[in-house]
Amino acid sequence: MFRRLKPHISPALVVAMLALIVALAGTAVAGGVLNKKKVNNIITNRAPGLSVASAKNADSAKSADSAKNVFGATTNDAGAVTQATLPGTTASKSSNTFTIHFPRSVTGCTVTGSGLFDGGTSALASGTANPNNVILSNPSGTSVSAVVVCP
Repeated sequence: MFRRLKPHISPALVVAMLALIVALAGTAVAGGVLNKKKVNNIITNRAPGLSVASAKNADSAKSADSAKNVFGATTNDAGAVTQATLPGTTASKSSNTFTIHFPRSVTGCTVTGSGLFDGGTSALASGTANPNNVILSNPSGTSVSAVVVCP
């Protein structure tokens, strides 16, 4: 029987068979060397803060609305709240000064104010007389928006 195969064995067939044996042996060795426990140890050593639990938490944060320390509000020209990220936010207007009252303290927070036709909208004060108030001045007297970022 080998006499019948011998004339059909070419150098290319020998090289292909040798490559197949080496590839299969390499896979078997690699499969035995790395197991789940070793891979977990490698991940833990290289990225100690990385875990599946934190990945699941990151997936559940679909937007910036879930950020607890960043919030804001927008008023209309009359000084009433049209949009707010925190429920219970109110606003009032006196002359060209808007007071936005948030349901939590803004003391020590950074406040940015802007207006549709702002003409120099500025945040005059935050958390002064009332720790929940942001006071914005808008020379044109039109609607304003405030964004609050707290530490």
